[in-house]
Amino acid sequence: MDSENISQNQKILSAVSYLVVGILIYFISEELQKDNFFKFHVKQSIVLLIIDIIVVVIVPVLTFILAWIPFINILFLIVDIILDLFIFIFILIGIYNSMNGKMVNLPVIGEYSKYINI
Repeated sequence: MDSENISQNQKILSAVSYLVVGILIYFISEELQKDNFFKFHVKQSIVLLIIDIIVVVIVPVLTFILAWIPFINILFLIVDIILDLFIFIFILIGIYNSMNGKMVNLPVIGEYSKYINI
């Protein structure tokens, strides 16, 4: 899709899709569900949300289970911070791409959005 054909409103809504409220807006508005540009960025955002939920659940569970190993809490804290930082950077990349009218997959995880059928 050519970035010249994308309105400023579409760009802003697509940038907001990287926040949870943007995903909700997509599912509420039938008009926005027809917008392929917005849908592309919502799918990318859903992949990020799924990964974030996995990180939020698995890291504390592993920390609790393996707490008897010395320094494991510190190790998992560092891993959690690094994963959260990557998620934040991917969100910024997604917002940047959407504000520039680009439909570019996010690095590493963007390909998984094609498996989301909305």
